[in-house]
Amino acid sequence: MLRTHTSPLYRLLLLLVLALTLAGCSRQTLFDTAMNHERRAAGLEVHTLQIQDGQITISYATNAPQAERDTILLIHGFGANKENWHRMARHLTADYNVYALDLPGHGASSKPLDLPYGVVDQVGYVLQAMDALAVKQAHIAGNSMGGAISAAFARVHPDRVITVTLFNPAGSTRYPAELDDYLARGENPLVVEKRGDFKRLMAFALEERPFIPWPLTSVLEDRAMANEEINNIIFAALRTSGETGSLEDEMPYIQAPTLIIWGDQDRVLNYRNAEVFNDLIPDSRKVILPNIGHAPMIETPKVSAALMTEFIREVQSRSY
Repeated sequence: MLRTHTSPLYRLLLLLVLALTLAGCSRQTLFDTAMNHERRAAGLEVHTLQIQDGQITISYATNAPQAERDTILLIHGFGANKENWHRMARHLTADYNVYALDLPGHGASSKPLDLPYGVVDQVGYVLQAMDALAVKQAHIAGNSMGGAISAAFARVHPDRVITVTLFNPAGSTRYPAELDDYLARGENPLVVEKRGDFKRLMAFALEERPFIPWPLTSVLEDRAMANEEINNIIFAALRTSGETGSLEDEMPYIQAPTLIIWGDQDRVLNYRNAEVFNDLIPDSRKVILPNIGHAPMIETPKVSAALMTEFIREVQSRSY
Protein backbone atom coordinates (compact mmCIF):
# COMPACT_ATOMS: atom_id res chain seq x y z
CA MET A 1 0.00 0.00 0.00
CA LEU A 2 1.35 3.43 -0.94
CA ARG A 3 1.26 5.93 1.92
CA THR A 4 1.66 9.69 1.83
CA HIS A 5 4.83 10.70 3.67
CA THR A 6 4.33 13.88 5.68
CA SER A 7 7.57 14.04 7.67
CA PRO A 8 9.01 17.54 8.18
CA LEU A 9 11.91 16.69 5.86
CA TYR A 10 9.66 15.71 2.97
CA ARG A 11 7.32 18.66 3.49
CA LEU A 12 10.38 20.88 3.36
CA LEU A 13 11.64 19.15 0.23
CA LEU A 14 8.28 19.66 -1.46
CA LEU A 15 8.25 23.34 -0.55
CA LEU A 16 11.83 23.64 -1.78
CA VAL A 17 10.99 22.04 -5.11
CA LEU A 18 7.93 24.27 -5.54
CA ALA A 19 9.92 27.39 -4.72
CA LEU A 20 12.73 26.52 -7.11
CA THR A 21 10.24 25.56 -9.82
CA LEU A 22 8.58 28.95 -9.52
CA ALA A 23 12.03 30.53 -9.72
CA GLY A 24 12.58 28.82 -13.08
CA CYS A 25 15.38 26.46 -12.00
CA SER A 26 16.25 23.45 -14.12
CA ARG A 27 15.31 19.91 -13.17
CA GLN A 28 18.98 19.14 -12.47
CA THR A 29 19.31 22.17 -10.19
CA LEU A 30 16.15 21.11 -8.36
CA PHE A 31 17.52 17.60 -7.99
CA ASP A 32 20.94 18.71 -6.75
CA THR A 33 19.41 21.14 -4.26
CA ALA A 34 17.03 18.55 -2.85
CA MET A 35 19.72 15.86 -2.60
CA ASN A 36 22.13 18.25 -0.91
CA HIS A 37 19.44 19.16 1.59
CA GLU A 38 18.66 15.54 2.36
CA ARG A 39 22.36 14.72 2.66
CA ARG A 40 22.95 17.57 5.10
CA ALA A 41 19.89 16.50 7.12
CA ALA A 42 21.58 13.11 7.47
CA GLY A 43 24.82 14.77 8.61
CA LEU A 44 26.73 13.54 5.55
CA GLU A 45 29.19 15.02 3.09
CA VAL A 46 30.42 13.55 -0.20
CA HIS A 47 34.08 12.73 -0.83
CA THR A 48 36.07 10.54 -3.20
CA LEU A 49 38.91 8.06 -2.89
CA GLN A 50 41.00 6.02 -5.32
CA ILE A 51 41.35 2.24 -5.59
CA GLN A 52 42.87 -0.16 -8.12
CA ASP A 53 46.16 1.75 -8.09
CA GLY A 54 44.36 5.01 -8.77
CA GLN A 55 42.42 3.72 -11.77
CA ILE A 56 39.00 3.73 -10.08
CA THR A 57 37.36 6.63 -8.27
CA ILE A 58 34.96 5.76 -5.48
CA SER A 59 32.41 8.33 -4.33
CA TYR A 60 31.23 8.02 -0.76
CA ALA A 61 29.19 9.91 1.82
CA THR A 62 30.31 10.23 5.43
CA ASN A 63 29.85 12.28 8.57
CA ALA A 64 32.78 13.70 10.54
CA PRO A 65 34.57 10.57 11.82
CA GLN A 66 35.44 10.47 15.51
CA ALA A 67 38.13 8.12 16.79
CA GLU A 68 36.12 6.87 19.78
CA ARG A 69 33.13 5.78 17.68
CA ASP A 70 32.42 2.50 15.95
CA THR A 71 32.14 2.62 12.15
CA ILE A 72 29.18 1.52 10.04
CA LEU A 73 29.84 0.74 6.37
CA LEU A 74 26.79 0.75 4.09
CA ILE A 75 26.76 -1.15 0.77
CA HIS A 76 23.92 -0.56 -1.70
CA GLY A 77 22.34 -3.02 -4.11
CA PHE A 78 22.37 -3.54 -7.86
CA GLY A 79 21.70 -0.41 -9.89
CA ALA A 80 21.50 1.65 -6.70
CA ASN A 81 23.81 4.14 -5.00
CA LYS A 82 24.91 5.63 -1.69
CA GLU A 83 21.88 7.94 -1.62
CA ASN A 84 19.71 4.90 -0.86
CA TRP A 85 21.06 5.07 2.70
CA HIS A 86 20.42 8.78 3.40
CA ARG A 87 17.09 8.32 5.15
CA MET A 88 18.42 5.58 7.41
CA ALA A 89 21.74 7.37 8.00
CA ARG A 90 19.86 10.24 9.68
CA HIS A 91 19.32 7.85 12.59
CA LEU A 92 22.96 6.66 12.71
CA THR A 93 25.28 9.62 12.30
CA ALA A 94 24.81 10.96 15.84
CA ASP A 95 26.41 7.85 17.31
CA TYR A 96 28.53 6.20 14.61
CA ASN A 97 31.07 6.98 11.93
CA VAL A 98 29.04 6.26 8.81
CA TYR A 99 30.39 5.53 5.33
CA ALA A 100 28.04 4.88 2.40
CA LEU A 101 29.91 3.82 -0.74
CA ASP A 102 29.08 4.03 -4.41
CA LEU A 103 30.43 0.71 -5.65
CA PRO A 104 32.29 0.72 -8.98
CA GLY A 105 29.77 0.86 -11.81
CA HIS A 106 27.26 2.72 -9.63
CA GLY A 107 26.35 6.23 -8.56
CA ALA A 108 29.13 8.78 -8.95
CA SER A 109 31.94 6.20 -8.93
CA SER A 110 33.89 5.10 -12.01
CA LYS A 111 31.96 2.89 -14.44
CA PRO A 112 34.47 1.11 -16.69
CA LEU A 113 32.70 -1.40 -18.91
CA ASP A 114 35.58 -3.88 -18.76
CA LEU A 115 35.91 -4.08 -14.94
CA PRO A 116 35.02 -7.41 -13.26
CA TYR A 117 31.76 -6.94 -11.35
CA GLY A 118 31.20 -10.28 -9.62
CA VAL A 119 30.56 -10.47 -5.88
CA VAL A 120 34.12 -11.64 -5.20
CA ASP A 121 35.46 -8.71 -7.22
CA GLN A 122 33.24 -6.26 -5.32
CA VAL A 123 34.48 -7.69 -2.02
CA GLY A 124 37.97 -6.73 -3.14
CA TYR A 125 36.87 -3.20 -4.01
CA VAL A 126 35.23 -2.77 -0.60
CA LEU A 127 38.42 -3.94 1.10
CA GLN A 128 40.48 -1.45 -0.89
CA ALA A 129 38.03 1.32 0.05
CA MET A 130 38.25 0.42 3.74
CA ASP A 131 42.05 0.49 3.53
CA ALA A 132 41.98 3.88 1.79
CA LEU A 133 39.70 5.19 4.55
CA ALA A 134 41.90 3.65 7.27
CA VAL A 135 38.89 1.74 8.61
CA LYS A 136 40.25 -1.31 10.39
CA GLN A 137 36.91 -2.76 11.47
CA ALA A 138 33.29 -1.95 10.77
CA HIS A 139 29.72 -2.99 11.25
CA ILE A 140 28.82 -3.82 7.65
CA ALA A 141 25.31 -3.50 6.27
CA GLY A 142 24.21 -4.31 2.74
CA ASN A 143 21.03 -4.45 0.71
CA SER A 144 20.29 -6.98 -2.06
CA MET A 145 23.52 -7.40 -4.07
CA GLY A 146 25.17 -5.36 -1.33
CA GLY A 147 23.91 -7.94 1.14
CA ALA A 148 25.62 -10.71 -0.79
CA ILE A 149 28.80 -8.62 -0.89
CA SER A 150 28.56 -7.98 2.86
CA ALA A 151 28.09 -11.66 3.65
CA ALA A 152 30.94 -12.68 1.36
CA PHE A 153 33.16 -9.96 2.84
CA ALA A 154 32.47 -11.23 6.36
CA ARG A 155 33.40 -14.74 5.26
CA VAL A 156 36.68 -13.73 3.59
CA HIS A 157 37.77 -10.95 5.96
CA PRO A 158 36.43 -11.85 9.43
CA ASP A 159 39.03 -9.67 11.14
CA ARG A 160 37.58 -6.55 9.48
CA VAL A 161 33.94 -7.14 10.48
CA ILE A 162 32.28 -6.57 13.86
CA THR A 163 28.67 -7.32 12.90
CA VAL A 164 26.76 -7.83 9.67
CA THR A 165 23.26 -6.58 8.87
CA LEU A 166 21.68 -7.94 5.71
CA PHE A 167 18.69 -6.15 4.22
CA ASN A 168 16.88 -8.45 1.76
CA PRO A 169 20.23 -9.96 0.70
CA ALA A 170 21.03 -11.84 -2.46
CA GLY A 171 22.87 -15.08 -1.85
CA SER A 172 20.21 -17.78 -1.87
CA THR A 173 17.64 -18.60 -4.55
CA ARG A 174 16.16 -21.60 -2.80
CA TYR A 175 12.81 -19.81 -2.78
CA PRO A 176 12.16 -18.06 -6.12
CA ALA A 177 10.59 -14.60 -6.39
CA GLU A 178 8.50 -12.71 -8.93
CA LEU A 179 11.72 -11.39 -10.50
CA ASP A 180 12.59 -14.93 -11.58
CA ASP A 181 9.39 -15.11 -13.62
CA TYR A 182 10.33 -11.89 -15.43
CA LEU A 183 13.86 -13.11 -16.13
CA ALA A 184 12.52 -16.40 -17.49
CA ARG A 185 10.54 -14.36 -20.03
CA GLY A 186 13.63 -12.39 -21.00
CA GLU A 187 12.57 -9.24 -19.11
CA ASN A 188 14.44 -7.42 -16.35
CA PRO A 189 12.38 -4.85 -14.42
CA LEU A 190 15.51 -3.81 -12.51
CA VAL A 191 17.09 -2.21 -15.60
CA VAL A 192 15.61 1.06 -16.89
CA GLU A 193 15.67 1.26 -20.69
CA LYS A 194 12.96 3.76 -21.63
CA ARG A 195 10.52 6.29 -20.26
CA GLY A 196 8.14 4.74 -17.79
CA ASP A 197 10.55 1.99 -16.73
CA PHE A 198 11.71 3.90 -13.65
CA LYS A 199 8.16 4.19 -12.35
CA ARG A 200 7.72 0.46 -12.97
CA LEU A 201 10.98 -0.25 -11.13
CA MET A 202 9.90 1.74 -8.09
CA ALA A 203 6.54 -0.01 -7.98
CA PHE A 204 8.21 -3.39 -8.36
CA ALA A 205 10.99 -2.93 -5.81
CA LEU A 206 9.26 -0.87 -3.12
CA GLU A 207 6.05 -1.57 -1.26
CA GLU A 208 6.23 1.61 0.86
CA ARG A 209 7.42 4.21 -1.64
CA PRO A 210 8.71 7.53 -0.30
CA PHE A 211 7.29 10.73 -1.70
CA ILE A 212 9.53 12.08 -4.48
CA PRO A 213 8.34 15.16 -6.44
CA TRP A 214 8.14 14.76 -10.22
CA PRO A 215 11.16 16.90 -11.17
CA LEU A 216 13.35 14.64 -9.04
CA THR A 217 11.96 11.37 -10.42
CA SER A 218 12.55 12.59 -13.95
CA VAL A 219 16.24 13.19 -13.20
CA LEU A 220 16.49 9.77 -11.54
CA GLU A 221 14.91 8.19 -14.63
CA ASP A 222 17.36 10.01 -16.92
CA ARG A 223 20.29 8.74 -14.87
CA ALA A 224 18.95 5.21 -14.79
CA MET A 225 18.53 5.18 -18.58
CA ALA A 226 22.08 6.52 -18.99
CA ASN A 227 23.31 3.58 -16.87
CA GLU A 228 21.49 0.92 -18.89
CA GLU A 229 24.64 -0.48 -20.52
CA ILE A 230 26.70 -0.75 -17.34
CA ASN A 231 23.71 -2.15 -15.41
CA ASN A 232 23.24 -4.89 -18.01
CA ILE A 233 26.95 -5.72 -17.82
CA ILE A 234 26.89 -5.92 -14.01
CA PHE A 235 23.69 -7.97 -13.91
CA ALA A 236 25.09 -10.39 -16.49
CA ALA A 237 28.32 -10.71 -14.50
CA LEU A 238 26.38 -11.57 -11.36
CA ARG A 239 24.17 -14.13 -13.12
CA THR A 240 26.87 -15.85 -15.18
CA SER A 241 29.18 -16.15 -12.19
CA GLY A 242 26.33 -17.56 -10.15
CA GLU A 243 27.80 -15.87 -7.10
CA THR A 244 24.63 -14.17 -5.87
CA GLY A 245 22.90 -17.54 -5.74
CA SER A 246 25.72 -19.69 -4.45
CA LEU A 247 26.66 -18.23 -1.09
CA GLU A 248 24.96 -21.00 0.86
CA ASP A 249 28.17 -23.05 1.05
CA GLU A 250 29.95 -20.03 2.55
CA MET A 251 27.31 -19.05 5.10
CA PRO A 252 28.27 -21.61 7.80
CA TYR A 253 31.74 -20.05 7.92
CA ILE A 254 30.59 -16.49 8.64
CA GLN A 255 31.88 -15.73 12.12
CA ALA A 256 30.41 -12.27 12.70
CA PRO A 257 27.06 -11.91 14.47
CA THR A 258 24.55 -11.38 11.69
CA LEU A 259 21.13 -9.74 11.57
CA ILE A 260 18.86 -10.58 8.62
CA ILE A 261 16.10 -8.05 7.92
CA TRP A 262 13.62 -8.79 5.14
CA GLY A 263 10.41 -7.19 3.90
CA ASP A 264 7.67 -9.75 3.38
CA GLN A 265 6.45 -8.03 0.18
CA ASP A 266 9.80 -8.37 -1.62
CA ARG A 267 9.22 -9.17 -5.29
CA VAL A 268 12.93 -9.19 -6.16
CA LEU A 269 14.13 -11.77 -3.63
CA ASN A 270 11.70 -14.02 -1.79
CA TYR A 271 11.64 -13.18 1.92
CA ARG A 272 11.52 -16.90 2.77
CA ASN A 273 15.21 -17.05 1.88
CA ALA A 274 15.74 -15.35 5.25
CA GLU A 275 15.21 -18.84 6.68
CA VAL A 276 18.18 -20.10 4.66
CA PHE A 277 20.51 -17.35 5.90
CA ASN A 278 19.29 -17.78 9.47
CA ASP A 279 19.68 -21.56 9.41
CA LEU A 280 23.16 -21.54 7.86
CA ILE A 281 24.88 -18.57 9.53
CA PRO A 282 25.81 -19.76 13.04
CA ASP A 283 25.31 -16.55 15.04
CA SER A 284 22.33 -15.01 13.30
CA ARG A 285 18.79 -13.90 13.77
CA LYS A 286 16.09 -12.77 11.37
CA VAL A 287 13.40 -10.11 11.42
CA ILE A 288 10.59 -10.12 8.87
CA LEU A 289 9.01 -6.72 8.30
CA PRO A 290 5.33 -6.76 7.28
CA ASN A 291 4.19 -4.73 4.28
CA ILE A 292 7.75 -3.78 3.30
CA GLY A 293 9.38 -4.52 -0.04
CA HIS A 294 12.94 -4.89 -1.25
CA ALA A 295 14.58 -1.90 0.46
CA PRO A 296 13.68 -1.54 4.15
CA MET A 297 16.28 1.21 4.68
CA ILE A 298 14.32 3.37 2.21
CA GLU A 299 10.81 2.23 3.06
CA THR A 300 11.08 2.21 6.85
CA PRO A 301 14.41 3.89 7.68
CA LYS A 302 13.80 4.62 11.36
CA VAL A 303 12.77 1.04 12.11
CA SER A 304 15.66 -0.32 10.04
CA ALA A 305 18.18 1.83 11.89
CA ALA A 306 16.69 0.91 15.28
CA LEU A 307 16.85 -2.81 14.53
CA MET A 308 20.47 -2.52 13.43
CA THR A 309 21.66 -0.36 16.33
CA GLU A 310 19.82 -2.46 18.91
CA PHE A 311 21.51 -5.53 17.46
CA ILE A 312 24.93 -3.83 17.59
CA ARG A 313 24.42 -2.82 21.21
CA GLU A 314 23.28 -6.33 22.15
CA VAL A 315 26.35 -7.87 20.52
CA GLN A 316 28.64 -5.37 22.23
CA SER A 317 27.08 -6.16 25.61
CA ARG A 318 28.21 -9.78 25.26
CA SER A 319 31.86 -8.74 25.75
CA TYR A 320 31.21 -7.04 29.10
